[in-house]
Amino acid sequence: AKLKVMNSANAMGYENSKKPVCHFIRGILAGAGTMIMEKEMHCIESRCVSMGDPHCEFEVITKEELEKRKLSSELK
Repeated sequence: AKLKVMNSANAMGYENSKKPVCHFIRGILAGAGTMIMEKEMHCIESRCVSMGDPHCEFEVITKEELEKRKLSSELK
């Protein structure tokens, strides 16, 4: 699932961050995904207002997909 958050209170106080900062929202989305799917889910923040993006964007994925993406990025 992909979700877009406008006006994130977490990100509004930051400027020029090199990494996304909405850890609280990521945790809530990962927890909700885990409860709904009844298996361990993770959340990635791919866009963040703190980095100059127009909104924050999150993707809830399985643990297996997260590990696959990590492995893929390490091979590059």
